Order: sequence, then C-alpha cells, then structure tokens
Amino acid sequence: MTAGITMLFCIVTLLSGRGWAATNTPRFLFVGDSHTVGTFGHTLDQDLRDWDDQVQVATVGVCGSSPLWWLDRHAFRCGLWAKGADEVTTSLAKGKTPSLSRLLDSARPTHILVALGSNLFGTEVSHVTAQVTRFLEVALAPTQEDQPAPTCFWIGPPNGRNKPEPELSQLYEAISETAHDLGCTLIDSRPLTDYPAVGGDGAHFDSLGAPGREIARAWAHAVSEEIKKSSE
Repeated sequence: MTAGITMLFCIVTLLSGRGWAATNTPRFLFVGDSHTVGTFGHTLDQDLRDWDDQVQVATVGVCGSSPLWWLDRHAFRCGLWAKGADEVTTSLAKGKTPSLSRLLDSARPTHILVALGSNLFGTEVSHVTAQVTRFLEVALAPTQEDQPAPTCFWIGPPNGRNKPEPELSQLYEAISETAHDLGCTLIDSRPLTDYPAVGGDGAHFDSLGAPGREIARAWAHAVSEEIKKSSE
C-alpha cells in the first residue's frame, strides 16, 4: 500500500470513527486551506462542537489547497490537520489531499463548511468560477438516495496584505455568484478580519504571533455565530 493511499485511508477512518454516530443530529464536514490548518480552523472546529452535545464535527485542512485539489487529490507539502467526530486529531507534513467524494461518503454531513479561496487570488475569473462550480457540484450531490444535499456555507478568504483591492473584491464576486447559483451561502470574512500594516507574512494570522492568533480566534467566533444564526 502506497503512502498516499495509506494517508487517505487513515483520514477517512478518522472521520468515520465510532464517534460519528448514525443519528439525525447535525453533522458538519469542514474543509479548508492553511487558515483551517491554523488557529482559525482549530477554533471554528471547537466552536461547532460546543454548540450542543449532539453536534458531530469532522474537519480537514490542507495548506495551499484550492477547490480542485480536493477533487484530483493534489499533492501538498506544507501540512494537513484533521480532527474526527471522536475528537482524534492527525497532522501530516506532506501527502495527497483527501478526496472530497470519499470524505462525503464517510462523513455523510448535513452541513458542509468550505473555507477555500485564498489560493485562487490573482487567477482569472473564469478559472475561479470553474473551480468553485466543480467543487460544489460534488459537495452538494446527495450522498445517498434518501439523504438530501447538505446545507452549505462558503467561508470567503480573509483580508491580508497579499490580497489588495480591487482584486480581492473581484475574487469575492466570482465566488459569491457561483456559490449562490449552486445553493451555497457565502460568509464574507472581510468585515471580520483586519490584517496589520506591518508584521507577519501578509497572509496568515498565526505568523503574527499571539496578536494574530487572537484575530484568527475572533474571526472563527464570528463565523460560528453567522452559521448558527442561519441554521436556526
């Protein structure tokens, strides 16, 4: 068995562990990029788990990923972090991005959260639209004949010095229109984040140290509240 197949098997097993009960309670599958690997993703994952004792959550973040990575199992080299419904976590330095289809089959989510888009910054609008469309066509397809498509939230990229205007607004417009057309609610992270003029790498809040991690936590709490309000 190759390392890539072994890694995928481990991730799918993690998400389908005994903590992932076959109930009618909310089941969240949360996938994202490096922000999900970091403080933002860890905090939002915990916020979702803290909603209710019955809520089930599975999170996978892959550094550097864009939507197509989750469809073609693109190789990553800067880290993966995952946490299953039974709260077992795993971290990997490199490997192949888990298959979205396999994750959906395993998790059978009622809700899917997608925190992707930062790595599409600067690409052509048609390219953004194509990637978001292909991802959501898979994500929102019913996993079983008697199970409806999951409720979808697309968490847009945060502000960053590496994402100036008007390019960031153009990226948001492409994601927003495509997500809306396919039935996924966009959460705009721009009013929820403020990247300092100096310090860090210009993109990741964790690179700013403790102040940046606090920004990431506040962002996650705000996103959690928006999802909760929309789900009531």
